[in-house]
Amino acid sequence: MNIIMAIVRQEIFFELKGFGYWILVLLTNSLLLYSLFEDQHIVLRAIELYYVFFVFWNVGIISRDANKGTLTFLQVLPLNGVPVLSARFLASFLLLLLLGVELFLVSLSVRAFDFPNQVSFDNLFFSYWVNYIIVCINSISVVLFIDMLSGANHFRTMGLTLLYCIIHVGVDGDITTALPYWLPPCNFAVNLAVTNVPSQVTGLFPNGKLLGAILSEQLGLAGVLLGVSCYVYSKRCFEQRRRYVYVVLVLIAASAFFCGAYKLSAEYESREQSYKEAIAATEIDAQDTSLGAQLLETLEYKMSVQLLTGEHSMQCQTQLILSNETGRAVRTIPFTLKNYYKIEKIIDNTGKKLIWRRTGDFLEVDLPSPLPSGEQQSIQIDYHGKVREWFTNYDAEPRGFINFISPEMTLLRSGEAWYPIVGKYKLADILECPQYVGKVEQVLKSQKAVHRPVAFAIKVKTDQPMEIVTGLPILSTENLKNGQEVDFASDSAQDIFILAAPYKKTAAADLPVYSAALHAFSAATIQEQVRLRLDFYEKWIPLSGPHYFPIVEIPDFLLNNWLGQSPEYKRISLQNSIMIAESYFYLFPREDTDELELQKLHFEESVLFLWWPRFSTTDPGSIDAGLLSYMYVLYEENILGKDYYESVRQSWLQSEPVSQIANAGIDPDRKHVGGDNVMVKEVFLLLDDIRRSDLGDAGVKVYLQEIHARSISLENRDLNWTDVLQALDSCEKNLQITGYSVEQIQAATEASRQRALHMQQWDEKDGSNQKREPSVQLNIR
Repeated sequence: MNIIMAIVRQEIFFELKGFGYWILVLLTNSLLLYSLFEDQHIVLRAIELYYVFFVFWNVGIISRDANKGTLTFLQVLPLNGVPVLSARFLASFLLLLLLGVELFLVSLSVRAFDFPNQVSFDNLFFSYWVNYIIVCINSISVVLFIDMLSGANHFRTMGLTLLYCIIHVGVDGDITTALPYWLPPCNFAVNLAVTNVPSQVTGLFPNGKLLGAILSEQLGLAGVLLGVSCYVYSKRCFEQRRRYVYVVLVLIAASAFFCGAYKLSAEYESREQSYKEAIAATEIDAQDTSLGAQLLETLEYKMSVQLLTGEHSMQCQTQLILSNETGRAVRTIPFTLKNYYKIEKIIDNTGKKLIWRRTGDFLEVDLPSPLPSGEQQSIQIDYHGKVREWFTNYDAEPRGFINFISPEMTLLRSGEAWYPIVGKYKLADILECPQYVGKVEQVLKSQKAVHRPVAFAIKVKTDQPMEIVTGLPILSTENLKNGQEVDFASDSAQDIFILAAPYKKTAAADLPVYSAALHAFSAATIQEQVRLRLDFYEKWIPLSGPHYFPIVEIPDFLLNNWLGQSPEYKRISLQNSIMIAESYFYLFPREDTDELELQKLHFEESVLFLWWPRFSTTDPGSIDAGLLSYMYVLYEENILGKDYYESVRQSWLQSEPVSQIANAGIDPDRKHVGGDNVMVKEVFLLLDDIRRSDLGDAGVKVYLQEIHARSISLENRDLNWTDVLQALDSCEKNLQITGYSVEQIQAATEASRQRALHMQQWDEKDGSNQKREPSVQLNIR
């Protein structure tokens, strides 16, 4: 043992005297500092890039003997083979550990002076060292295994290492993997975590639920590689003793690997199965020819929800009061309810059980007798289940949950039919996503099930203390022994969501802020920023009823551009609330960075989403997106002056944005609130035509209010150019009432009407397949 430690000391001394280790220190520190100041947060994904550096540095150590001509000398020493291998493993690990301490201290220093409220020390410490130690052990084990395969030949070792790194970067370059989740080439801890940084919202990184399996698999795989390497080295050095020990160690390590792999594989197979079930349900729903049929009108919801956050499941009782306004008697009532909820019973107002049938996400309930026109009916539906909703990664593989996004947070989204909605609504479309030659993957793209504003009362209970948000005013709150109970109610509510998390609440009558405790320092600033915007936009389009808009901090990965490349990505809808990404909370207000600029777009859109709830970042080319974008320009003009508005106008006149449909609605360079394409451009210029006429701001205000009223009255479709023209007609009538002459109004709206007619014709001819004519060619300016 003393000889082994002497070799370890000598290896460390030799490396510290040489250039290789200090080059490694320079590379890793440069990458860390670049990541810190470019992304403005502690980026643990930089550790994944360290892996490649560590691999090549370890190759230098292992192949040094062949380079320096000392291999033969080592082989005749009294102590060679496995002891030398062990000494080098330990020396490499200690040197990398020393480097890790230095990198961690740099991170702490930057955190203390530059990002003091980003993440707690405990989370950072745990997350950093779990990932770093795994990367260190993996890099050393892989290099020893490569060296064993190459027969200690320097050139073969370098060639195999280069090939391995190319394969590793190729299949793991997008923080995803083309291999099964239970067998990626390295660093499972990064790939299997839910978020990319320690999060005060979603909890520890990696996912605590999978951490045991991750460590078992990782360390088991490292043990297999080391054990095989030791066995081969002992055989080469003619060590007869204890060779069977290495075989036993390999078997134990392999058992640990397969145990971890089995748990991870079972977890992801379960997710894969639920994803396939969702696709099957969507296929069944697509066969129903009565989609969208809504026979009865909902008057009121009364709900009681018990959230079992530890199991990510819920027990729900929903009572609906329905009115038959169809003009004829109705016997069967259709509903939409996510297929993974198990129905316990359905009864009427007398307690009598009703007969029901279910296919996919559709539910049909038979009344005991036909309900006459003009009559009302009460129905109670009891159900329970575990939510399994998905987003997908770049490769269209099921990647993780949307609703239950961490052990600490529960999210039930608006428009996702987690409670029964009268009528039949498609909740998803199936897209064909090419993978590689000969393979096409089916991918789900979310749709929404919406209902008109109705009276809504909901009681929510949790099994542990946490804040509960719904977007509805709070009537009462009661702290229970093992949780909390909150009553919410509104006379007019639509598309309810539930969000439960360990937030700190900053109280306010109309704008409460729910955020992680560590980020509460930003609550007052963000609250004031929201209030300024609400006050300004209200001058253009007054919102009806008393205001209650909770401001909610949510994880970055639900809003950032990483998820924007997924076909399934759709705005995480929290109706009547304002969503702000976690990074915006701890970065604001700071100098602009790429990350902050992106989150600023989401912040502005989230406020304007209160006026244009049909806007989606999946579909920035909608008319709603153009209206949203124009209102934001008016807000910025109010701050920056007329020159800002004119610069935006000139930018649109000179730009040639792409067709929305031809590019699947994805704009990778999101430089404008609302997006950047044909629809957004033409809506802006249409409103600009009105503003530059004799009608001025007064005409724009009247038109915005008309088109807004039309937008929110639509039940299951987006605005089209016919709606735009009809809103122009209504706008002209209202302007006549205020004293404008017919001639004056027609002259002022002629250019806007021509533009809308041109776009209507373009839509009818399928604008996705035709080149859009520049606006200046319309000859209307």
